[in-house]
Amino acid sequence: MGPADMSTINIKPRIPHLNVDLSNWVVYKQRIITELFSYGLGRYLHGLVWEMPKVIVRRDDKFYLGDSTLALNRDKFTKHLEERDTYDTKEAQVRKIIFKSIPVSLYLHVKDEPTAHATWKLLCSTVEVKSHLGIVSLNNCMMNLQTPEDGNIRETLSQLQVWYEELAGMGFKAPKDSYMTYIRQTCGPPYHDLFKSINITAKLTGVALMSAFLISSARLAATE
Repeated sequence: MGPADMSTINIKPRIPHLNVDLSNWVVYKQRIITELFSYGLGRYLHGLVWEMPKVIVRRDDKFYLGDSTLALNRDKFTKHLEERDTYDTKEAQVRKIIFKSIPVSLYLHVKDEPTAHATWKLLCSTVEVKSHLGIVSLNNCMMNLQTPEDGNIRETLSQLQVWYEELAGMGFKAPKDSYMTYIRQTCGPPYHDLFKSINITAKLTGVALMSAFLISSARLAATE
């Protein structure tokens, strides 16, 4: 079955809903592109289709396509209507998939765009601006996160990991050295000796120091 037959398919794409905080934007964007191409709708998402010209009825009561001076006969008119129906159906399918998978606030922002491509383009630009602001905000939160004196180090480290994963979901991966600095800072002075010992051991053994090891070591120390 070729792309021309896709308008008759009951499309049930497996696309995750875009989180309100946009933390899964990278995964969402890739999934929606892949799914729509698998249904033969990718060209509509990316604006790689010609918009069908409108049929105009002139004073002679004949049908014309756009600015054409040649009137359509019955067969050409019927063929155009069928092609127009296919075009409109696929446009609507793409828009429906986008609308059903985004938060209400974003839906209200993009719903009036004239084509599926224009809708997708506005969605991408809007989310990427918001994502940049979100990345800056989350990165600042990670930089300033500290465990209170009577706080639970496990909970604080879990929060740090959540923010780290959210940043990755937005397309930003904190540098390894920066992330490990955040871990040490989050744990605070009581864990300085532990991390110093870990650093010395890593240098002596030549084993690369991993953030996951720092976190697991701090959690283990917190239970002792």
